[in-house]
Amino acid sequence: MTARGLDAWARAPGAGERNPPDPLRRRLGVTSGRLFTPTGALVQLGAALSALAAADDDVDVVPTSGLHFTFLALAWDHYASAADVPNTSQLRTLFAARTQELPFSLGHMRLVAISGALLLAGIPDPASATARADLAADLMAADWAPHIAERYRGYPFPPKIWHTTLARSRRQFATPGMRALFAEYRDRTFDDLALGPPWLVAANYNWTMLEPLDTLR
Repeated sequence: MTARGLDAWARAPGAGERNPPDPLRRRLGVTSGRLFTPTGALVQLGAALSALAAADDDVDVVPTSGLHFTFLALAWDHYASAADVPNTSQLRTLFAARTQELPFSLGHMRLVAISGALLLAGIPDPASATARADLAADLMAADWAPHIAERYRGYPFPPKIWHTTLARSRRQFATPGMRALFAEYRDRTFDDLALGPPWLVAANYNWTMLEPLDTLR
């Protein structure tokens, strides 16, 4: 992914045109994962990204309060509130059965470049990898399957990469400042994350709007 991202940057030395406003930024999707508190080198990177965003409106950084690691995204951002999310009974039951005692931890954390964003990616513990694959199979045989089909149209399900987005460009490609920070931190080692059982939530794109859905637990 980083190789493709760097290739895109090489072919577009500028950040390109400004992206149109996304009306879904204030809507909620259905997803799962956990908030986390950064430590070590991630604190330094977060501070650098925040300083960059303060000086450049083209950089959209996930605030510290919204830092999260996704376990599995489950529906696009269509909903004004958790009350608008349909058909959650079977979803909640299946989710709880696969994740209730899950440690959900990730290691080998690395910064990843894509054309318009910086990601933090890691390798899950074996139990989490198995649970996500089993949950994905459960959902494809459940009444939630149409939401999965829409959310992942054209992409593998479950995803091949475990990641969270740290910063997005409001232009077509990463800004010069984002590229410079990637170059500075690409070889840095980030602390492992011990997250605990994932939450089932309705959340917006950066988890600054968050409503729980896993009330069966």
